[in-house]
Amino acid sequence: MSDNFSSKSAILLACFTMAAVEGSLKDKIPFIKRIDDENDPSDWDAAMDFWNNNDVVPCMEHSIAHVDSEHKHALIANLVDIASAFGDIEELEQGLLTHYIVQLGADDDMTDKILDVILIKNAVKYL
Repeated sequence: MSDNFSSKSAILLACFTMAAVEGSLKDKIPFIKRIDDENDPSDWDAAMDFWNNNDVVPCMEHSIAHVDSEHKHALIANLVDIASAFGDIEELEQGLLTHYIVQLGADDDMTDKILDVILIKNAVKYL
């Protein structure tokens, strides 16, 4: 399974982890589905299979290990989007975001820009 685990599968797995940290993953599946190519379910299926058979920490480690370096900022943007989509970023979500940012070695300036844009985007729905 992990030998064929793509960068997109890694991003989806990280998104599952973020979505489930503050509640049920099931309720947030439609939100995550928007980043998946429904014409080819293999990435989704691989990520969901890993999620269903592992705890949170192995999921985090596996997603970090399998995301391509050129996709790390896309991963962070999706995680911030999920964490802030349902209100304020909670303590557990912030901890998870920080862990991903540090472990991925993400560029601080780019990460700050991502945070600013996504938080502004998601704040609009609460006006």
